[in-house]
Amino acid sequence: MEILTTLGLYEHLNTQAGRLSGGQRKRLSIALELVNNPTVLFLDEPTTGLDSSSCTQVCNLLKLLARQGRTIICTIHQPSASLFQLFDLVYVLAAGECLYQGSTANLVPYLAHLKMPCPVYHNPADYIIELACGEYGHESVRTLVEGAQNGVSLKWFDNPDELLDNESLRIPQEMNILKKEHFNRWYSLKAYYTSITLLDIPVSVVSCFFFSVVIYFMSDQPHENNWRFPMFFVTSLFVVFVAQSFGLMIGACCDVVNGTFLAPTLSVPMMMFAGFGVMISDLPAYLHWGSYISYLRYGLEGYVNAIYGLNRPALSCVDVDPEGPGIDFCFYKEPKKFVNDVVGMSENQFWNDMICLTIILIALRIIAFVLLRWKLMSTR
Repeated sequence: MEILTTLGLYEHLNTQAGRLSGGQRKRLSIALELVNNPTVLFLDEPTTGLDSSSCTQVCNLLKLLARQGRTIICTIHQPSASLFQLFDLVYVLAAGECLYQGSTANLVPYLAHLKMPCPVYHNPADYIIELACGEYGHESVRTLVEGAQNGVSLKWFDNPDELLDNESLRIPQEMNILKKEHFNRWYSLKAYYTSITLLDIPVSVVSCFFFSVVIYFMSDQPHENNWRFPMFFVTSLFVVFVAQSFGLMIGACCDVVNGTFLAPTLSVPMMMFAGFGVMISDLPAYLHWGSYISYLRYGLEGYVNAIYGLNRPALSCVDVDPEGPGIDFCFYKEPKKFVNDVVGMSENQFWNDMICLTIILIALRIIAFVLLRWKLMSTR
């Protein structure tokens, strides 16, 4: 009843849908979408086929719904000047390219800034459509496209939040949209989960490659074996994939607030059992189990085997004092002794470490999918 009252349809409660007017049918279709109380509402040309009065009623209704905390996105053709001012933001397209995005109030000053002022007593909506159709020349269209692209780039680089992508917050932030679209059978959960998995692969590969190149060669690692750098790169890639899966698992079972707290909290024991500060052999017997579930341990062992394994030649001895007599003896000159005594690890464990990381990766992905499926089913 509340939805019908808000949309002005309560007095037509007992009227058949076929007897409603054009504007009332538009409002009825909006009411059907509001049953699930969506946070985002998409409408395709809601004013098409309506007279001026009905168009105004529909747009005023959409503005009211937007003021209640919803995001209303709709396409519209040739709005009147008064109708155009009801929209908060406008996105103008021409041949698939953006000409303008921003507030309706800023459209006229923006066009004036680009030396394309809107004529006096001219509808700004009609003028921007005329520009998009090329009635004032294709050079004007190109100027608008370049101006929109430059503005987007500046806004993206000027906002630090756009540069951060916390994997553990991805699913909680998309959960409301996922619920609606999944329950509407727009796509299956498997399709959604596969898409976010495949989407991360190119970015992860490129970022890991640049990370590996910078770290490996700036630290002056040996180049005598062609397998060292590929092993270093593969280790970086597996650690990133497992870390992403770990974040997805947390995001699948927690909301934004709890996920933000839980993700770094669970990362601490992972680092503690990895052998960074305390060697695994020095851990108490009752804590040894922690090292077997820490993916950072296998990542560290992979790095150590890539750098110090593969029969690396003896390490060079460097005199701390440049003017000293020189050093002929180093206690940890042999890589094998250095790895065993200082790092507390053994050589020739690279492929075992990669197998363990693969098992953890698959397990985390499966757990994340099961948790996400359970969370969706529990909201039915």
